[in-house]
Amino acid sequence: MDVSILTFKEKDKLVRYIYKLYQKANLDLREMNGFYNPYPSSSFLQIKESSTPYRVDKHLLKRIERKRELEMFIVMMDDVFEHMSDKSVMIFKNDYYSSYVKDWWVGQYSRATYYRLKNIAFEEFFRYFDESFMIR
Repeated sequence: MDVSILTFKEKDKLVRYIYKLYQKANLDLREMNGFYNPYPSSSFLQIKESSTPYRVDKHLLKRIERKRELEMFIVMMDDVFEHMSDKSVMIFKNDYYSSYVKDWWVGQYSRATYYRLKNIAFEEFFRYFDESFMIR
């Protein structure tokens, strides 16, 4: 992926999109792990069979495949964040994850420093993102 031709705003938009996919993947995986169980479940006094019969079901196979894809994507994204510098991860978390305070950086950096660090964060992210997805 050649991101060197993208403008700052285009990089920001792309990272925002990828980060939303990452957040959605985490939520979907939590939902799958917490609410969907194809196996018989038990309660205090009874055992209740799930509605899926004991044969291989297309829906079940799709859900298993989807879960595997989500897990792989989350592991790759976590790997990307693990390799990025602490400042870059802090910028990403404040800008994309907890974007409640729009100008969170005003007390810490000047505008020029913030944009310079954010540009460095973009470069790190895309470098590790590309490496991570090339390996898999």
